[in-house]
Amino acid sequence: MNVNALLITLTSYLIQMAETNQDPRQSDPGPLIEPDPISFSFDTPGWYFLGGVIFILGCLLLISVIKNYQKNAYRRDAIEKLNQIENTNPKGVNYLTLNHVFALLKIVAFETYGRHEVAAMHGSEWLTFLESKAANVSFNKYEEDIYRAVYKEEKVPETVVIELISQSKKWIQTHA
Repeated sequence: MNVNALLITLTSYLIQMAETNQDPRQSDPGPLIEPDPISFSFDTPGWYFLGGVIFILGCLLLISVIKNYQKNAYRRDAIEKLNQIENTNPKGVNYLTLNHVFALLKIVAFETYGRHEVAAMHGSEWLTFLESKAANVSFNKYEEDIYRAVYKEEKVPETVVIELISQSKKWIQTHA
């Protein structure tokens, strides 16, 4: 039954009630007339619009992920080089390893913060800078060992070398 027929039936019922002076709330209106069920379909413009919006948002998300991946390529390269340095650590001359590690950190810092900010730093100032730019790294507590290895070319304990390589990896991965 369509809406017009329903309105006509209801109107005629109300007119009949008014003519007989009966209260419509007291009488039985008869069986409940239900409308035809509305069919569900994805073939409506709203679904096409929603699908288009979701597709565009998906493309934008994919572009953002790709740009972020490309932006962090230098981090992956630096970690790879750090792993090579760690694997080719010559026994007995670990000061060379630390020289390579800190040279790599300087290169990464150049790329991230610019040459003008990083180039002149050395010693304690450099270590403090490294600690300030990443979370949960500590280079200052190894300052004396770093000084001996990098500037005096003296051997330092292997545990210190391993810890500094670990701290360097953490710094490369987490620096801002």
